Amino acid sequence: MFKKVRSIVGYIHCIRSILYHLPSSLSDIRISHIYHILADKLNRGERFKLMLNYFSWYLYHKPNNKTYIITLPNGMKSIVYSDSGVSNIFTKNVDFYEIAFVRKNFKKGDFIIDAGCNVGNRTLALADIIGGGLLIDANEKCFERLKNNFKLNNLNMSNFYTVCKAVGSKKGIIKFTDIGGTCCENKIIKNEAEVKNIPIKTIEMTTIDYEMKKIGNPTCAFIKTDVEGYDLDVLIGAIETLKDNNVKLVMFERWQGISLQTYIDFFNNLNWIVFTLDSNGRPTTSKQVIESRGNLFAMPECIAPFESERF
Repeated sequence: MFKKVRSIVGYIHCIRSILYHLPSSLSDIRISHIYHILADKLNRGERFKLMLNYFSWYLYHKPNNKTYIITLPNGMKSIVYSDSGVSNIFTKNVDFYEIAFVRKNFKKGDFIIDAGCNVGNRTLALADIIGGGLLIDANEKCFERLKNNFKLNNLNMSNFYTVCKAVGSKKGIIKFTDIGGTCCENKIIKNEAEVKNIPIKTIEMTTIDYEMKKIGNPTCAFIKTDVEGYDLDVLIGAIETLKDNNVKLVMFERWQGISLQTYIDFFNNLNWIVFTLDSNGRPTTSKQVIESRGNLFAMPECIAPFESERF
């Protein structure tokens, strides 16, 4: 154990020395990234390759505006652009346990909802087993690239419904940031005075319930939300789907600073339980662990395959 720690620390000191002498234009390179590559147990056996991927991205692909193709755990491929999130390039641990858990709760042909789908990577990670989906995102560029990703994987989009709108608790018109590209940090703005030096656009907001009714309310097994702090609003706007549509699992994101109890109360009213995955990918209802996680789950208590705690 101590030899392993010394080895990792030695790598980091060596790389820190190299980075210190690189031009300032390479400032995107981070010691924290390199530590993650070396220390994460999921990268074991592939660290050298992942390190090469990392430097290839920051020293060649990104500065020259070149795309990079990543392969997801199920074999599906996705195109990374210079303005994209890039973690998949240099680590296997991008929602690795979460996706593996979700896959275990599916059967072939299931329909899903992906709210805040971005370029579709989470849907692609399930695409070999699902039969279709409702994909919602407020960024037109995301859908342009999502369709390119589906084409790259020879996936038929006829059973996938794309909705280019914001999504929340009710229909309306809202303000939304427009950082550019397919930035996953764009979000709903309630007070424009709090946003400085970021372009803002006016767009339509919809709800999951409304969009599901438009496509005939297909039976849905899974809902994923990732909407930059507004996940509870999206779930409120999906209440009829959650009640009547045989949904077996929800994966959502909770930002630190947003009350966990509001989510727990919401799901308790449906007789669902909130849980997360521990560091080994096992479900846990420990409130202490849940409080420390960003990615959370909920499922009907009657089908939960583990003991639950009521909060």
